[in-house]
Amino acid sequence: MLPSWFYSLQFRLTAGFAVALALSLTGVSLYAAQATRQETERFAQEVDEARALNLEQLVSNTYQEEHNWDHVQATLEQAATLLGWRLTMTDTQGDVVADSHGMHAPPFRGRMGQGRQQLPIVIGESFIGSLFLAAGREGRDFPRFSAAFVDERKEQRPPAGYSWFDPPPETVTVPVSSDTDVYSSTPEVAPEPQIDRLAASFQDSLLLAGLAAGAGGIFLVSLGTRRTLAPVRALSAAARGLGRGDLAQRVAIRGRDEIGQLGRTFNEMAGALQQAERQRRTMTADIAHELRTPLSNVQGYLEAITDGVVEPDPSTINTLHEQTLHLSRLIEDLRLTATAEAGALHLERTTLRLDEIAEETVDAFLPRASEKGVRLTVNAEPGLPEISADHTRLHQVVTNLLDNALTHTPERGTITVSIGRSDEGQLRLDVADTGSGISPDRLPYVFDQFYRVDPSRSRETGGAGLGLTIVKRLVEAHGGRVTAESEPGRGTRISVHLPVNADD
Repeated sequence: MLPSWFYSLQFRLTAGFAVALALSLTGVSLYAAQATRQETERFAQEVDEARALNLEQLVSNTYQEEHNWDHVQATLEQAATLLGWRLTMTDTQGDVVADSHGMHAPPFRGRMGQGRQQLPIVIGESFIGSLFLAAGREGRDFPRFSAAFVDERKEQRPPAGYSWFDPPPETVTVPVSSDTDVYSSTPEVAPEPQIDRLAASFQDSLLLAGLAAGAGGIFLVSLGTRRTLAPVRALSAAARGLGRGDLAQRVAIRGRDEIGQLGRTFNEMAGALQQAERQRRTMTADIAHELRTPLSNVQGYLEAITDGVVEPDPSTINTLHEQTLHLSRLIEDLRLTATAEAGALHLERTTLRLDEIAEETVDAFLPRASEKGVRLTVNAEPGLPEISADHTRLHQVVTNLLDNALTHTPERGTITVSIGRSDEGQLRLDVADTGSGISPDRLPYVFDQFYRVDPSRSRETGGAGLGLTIVKRLVEAHGGRVTAESEPGRGTRISVHLPVNADD
């Protein structure tokens, strides 16, 4: 069973960075090591070639001064001391005439490529002999020359029948040996530092630097991810609290990055859930209140009739019937609202004219408006197109709008119904009244369930607060939208926008 921190986001980010860093450093180290190795080999080869040329020139000058091999012996010994090479000079016949390790050193028989290099010595155009370079002390490698350097030396042709790079078997040279007694005639010198050691030291330093950089990078990333993921941990704790029912949970917003956006989204979600919970509780209380009132009236009348206090005359029966109808309408409104919110509202679309529906509904409200002393008019633009809609549902929309406007319009007020085209090319139905209006802080909530602009209104004067909610749900079911404009003391305008074509 792996520990819980193994699955944490911080551990995975740190591990991922560590793997990426390790791969990067490994790649860089391998490339640097290879490049360093190649560069040091090239540099060592150039140094050897330059030394060989200088040595060749030194031997040529020494022989040219005296025209004998006595001084060449001393020159080779000094050069071997400085360079750390084994130097052997042969004449044109292949006989050893000088050796940096003494003329009586044990012989070495071998060919080119078996531990030695060969250089021709030429004065002017005359070939005087060959200089052999072999490994020196302390395990030093023999000089390595480039192909171009060897080809350049080959251009100086030796005498016929003689090969510089394949001397006769009887050629006497000095062997490479670890026996210090053999080199007793050669003075002891400190070994010259090798470039290979420099390359190895550089690679070791690069490895240590890479390990230190990797450890430091992992440490810094661990601190950075811990700081970066602190809001995520706070968000996780707030989410757990939200899941336990504490809808007041919020997180502090730091920065504008993705985590900050996630925090803002969480706060908005928590706020919406809290608001929805308040609305649910309010709606439950409102539904209970709205249902209790007519039921209490019916129950009271029936108990009074049973006790003989009230006679079951036509007036009492009519009152009971009205209360029952009101209860039935309230239940139907609740059912319609729930169905529309669930997206399961079925529309029986037909081709119809919105202005005709508005005029029919206005005619039905004229007696009630006249009784209240309110002037009700309808204005429709000519030549309006037909729309595909549900006749019953649109009639209900206009009815609820007129009922709401007539409820909030005082005597001698005016209600105007206008039908025309909107700026977007849709049909627009406006119901404007000259009532008391709605304050700006309450206007955004007029389409919420059971919302009353004036909470002090009773059911008889203010309704159940479902009329505009039903209007919004029915209009949205037709693919339209509804808006509200109001100014306190000057009235309210509710606008319905409906698409001309059903596909819209």
